[in-house]
Amino acid sequence: MHIGKIAKITLLAVMVAAVALSCSLLDYELEFEILDVSDGFGLNDVDVEYALYNAGSRTLYDATISILVYSDGVPQFELPTPGVDLYVGETATGTLTFTLSSPPGALTAIVVSAGWNDADDF
Repeated sequence: MHIGKIAKITLLAVMVAAVALSCSLLDYELEFEILDVSDGFGLNDVDVEYALYNAGSRTLYDATISILVYSDGVPQFELPTPGVDLYVGETATGTLTFTLSSPPGALTAIVVSAGWNDADDF
């Protein structure tokens, strides 16, 4: 009888652990980072290197972020990255070139939005 209680408790603990693990993985989770902001090749160009990472448990179709460039603390221009399909655990990197109306000063960039198409979720 004592072994039966231990078996039930062990089974319950395994079930609780399985539920906790399944809840800890989000279906859709897009992580992103600005890797570098630098003067481009053209006089008024700014290159922004970025990375996207699928940290979820499903494919992210057409994943994209929008990046806003600042010059001397003043917002200048916003562009979306091209959409990319990211499989679970996959990383994509790229560079966006922004052409400003005047030569850039001190440069910064931020991500202002992110999104993807979850068309496989019916």
